[in-house]
Amino acid sequence: MLKQLGPYIIDKQIGRGGMGFVYAAHHEDTDEVVAIKMLSVGFADDENFRNRFSLEIETLKQLHHDGIVEIFGFGEQDGILFYSMELVDGPSLYETLKSEGPVAWRDVVRMTIEICHALKHAHDRGVIHRDLKPSNLIVSPSGSVKLVDFGIARLFGTAQLTADYAVVGTADYMSPEQAEGQRPTVRSDLYSLGAVMYALLSGKPPFSSPSIAQVIHRLRHDPPPSLLDAQLDVPRELNHIVQQLLSKSPDDRVPTPLAVIHRLQAMQHALDSHLPSTIKDPVVDVTDTNAGATYSDNAPTGEFTRGEIDEDNSPTLLRPTLQGAYQTGAVSDELSLADIESESAEVTSVDDGVHSHFTRVDPTHAQDQSSQKRGVIASILIAVGFLAVIGGIFAFTNYMNRPATAEELLEHILRARIDPGSDWAQAHEEMEDFIGRFPDHDQYEEIKQLHDVLASERDLQKYIDKLSMVTESLSVVELQLLSALNTATDDPQARVVQLKSFIATYDAFISDKDAVRCVDFAKIQLKHFQQEAIQVDQKTTRLRAKYRDEIKRIVAAAAELANADHERALNMLHSAKALFSQHEFLNAELQLIDDAIEKLTEFQ
Repeated sequence: MLKQLGPYIIDKQIGRGGMGFVYAAHHEDTDEVVAIKMLSVGFADDENFRNRFSLEIETLKQLHHDGIVEIFGFGEQDGILFYSMELVDGPSLYETLKSEGPVAWRDVVRMTIEICHALKHAHDRGVIHRDLKPSNLIVSPSGSVKLVDFGIARLFGTAQLTADYAVVGTADYMSPEQAEGQRPTVRSDLYSLGAVMYALLSGKPPFSSPSIAQVIHRLRHDPPPSLLDAQLDVPRELNHIVQQLLSKSPDDRVPTPLAVIHRLQAMQHALDSHLPSTIKDPVVDVTDTNAGATYSDNAPTGEFTRGEIDEDNSPTLLRPTLQGAYQTGAVSDELSLADIESESAEVTSVDDGVHSHFTRVDPTHAQDQSSQKRGVIASILIAVGFLAVIGGIFAFTNYMNRPATAEELLEHILRARIDPGSDWAQAHEEMEDFIGRFPDHDQYEEIKQLHDVLASERDLQKYIDKLSMVTESLSVVELQLLSALNTATDDPQARVVQLKSFIATYDAFISDKDAVRCVDFAKIQLKHFQQEAIQVDQKTTRLRAKYRDEIKRIVAAAAELANADHERALNMLHSAKALFSQHEFLNAELQLIDDAIEKLTEFQ
């Protein structure tokens, strides 16, 4: 077994996936415990992959959130690429579904809100997950959910759609636009979130079918399934949210993770006292209607059956990097580099719980000529079907790998430019592609300028991320910027005020490099928080109007009640004031209650 990768001493192997191996390790100097994902040797031979690997990991290192497994660093040793990350001991939601069945809807709502907070953090920084599914969601020992493998699907690119059947096991949660080869956006992640919610509530993905092709066909063409049709005891509003997230058109989905959070919290508030806290008689479909139906090269996808192969032993995109999410018994602890280099020729061990069978041909039946003829015909049909599938994969791969036209690149760039939740990291690559290939295009200068602005913003973001990690050595101006950014994280207007004050204070220090960089970053963030503040104000205005109408209704009811029971009417108004006082934005509306109380008091 390997002894060391970079500064990390290997403690033990904790799993393997389609792209490499995972180890528990500790830092040789600090004893920091980490998980290390070591990629298969072949990847290091691809220069394009090596470049993408470095850029992608650098992008992912900016994600610092309690709901995201943090990446610590990356490196190369003896031609082996690897990266280190937070080690979390806990099962994936995929394993939870297999072992325990569907999850109570209240727990699903709680977990979804946690996932949405993590997605918002990533989306705000231009990072899209692209492969959200139960096996990439880990339950920590505290019960919270952590996301893993952010953006890893983009790192391996479209070539992995056919290599080792890497798409197998992910199609169930893929958005329709991704299935059609389009660039994923924020709303692609939200579609996958809806599919995960459906799976957690029902025990199986929304479009489970006996084959990958059927799954993709159904998710592209069939209407979103209803949880109520499956006779599950879930709130109608929750079913509506899931169905909206599963809309075919991205424009019809809930637009942002924050909007999903608000919808779920509003539903919780409205239904908290009326709905049961658990699902009645949850059932996991453990029937294997298709012999050998597993996540494998040619097997059906979809239902979480007890007999499925562990996802970590199926060749999907990078498997979860956490200790509890791996089957460790099938892999020898003593693993040499020679084993790694020959891994593609190995036969993967299968879990004891897998439904498997072996049918031996009866010699007496071999004499039946009609059976032989039917067997020959069946073999021919199977061969023709296999060739058709291979031809389709070849054609699809050729289409996916063709260079994008100028118009296609411009379409993706424009979408990222006008949509705040779009993948700016991907748009940056497409801008470079456009600039390098189409210097004579009419929009060349415009895209070049946009590219330079984006590059500057990314550099500034990296600078701020670096500041937050070394606060002891920061200057006062840098500390003040961090303080302004950390002010009232749930109040964008307070941040706007602080950032304006910061800019006004330090904008004149043009000879101070630190001040100039901090002011530049503050100006960028100011625009973002101003937009967010406007959205919050609009929402508050709508809420205030609703509450004002309700307060007027209560005051009118109290006035009518006072004719029959003066004391009860006063108590009603005092109770209403206590109830609505929790909302700070209702100061003016609360005055209506005070006026009514004063009026009734005068007539006692």
